Amino acid sequence: MRWNSVRIDLNELARLRWIKNMTIPKICNALGRSRSAVQVSIRTIRNCGVSRMNLEEFEKISIQESINREIAKLIKEQKQFKLNSTTSRLRKKAI
Repeated sequence: MRWNSVRIDLNELARLRWIKNMTIPKICNALGRSRSAVQVSIRTIRNCGVSRMNLEEFEKISIQESINREIAKLIKEQKQFKLNSTTSRLRKKAI
């Protein structure tokens, strides 16, 4: 079985997502790609970083800072969710 992945220009995707602050649906329309293909490509950029991408240095810095802010926000939301879940369980046990 051969996997035929959709190739997306990661440089253009990074510019659209983190420089122009476009939403995923707008990026899908602009690139003519599916939501899942765009999300997988965004995940690839987040996981691999931007240091080897063909971008201007100021773009790399700006994009990496935006990615770091997104990750920090997600971590904070996860911690809050866990805290709320734990508090809810403790309340149920107390009753």
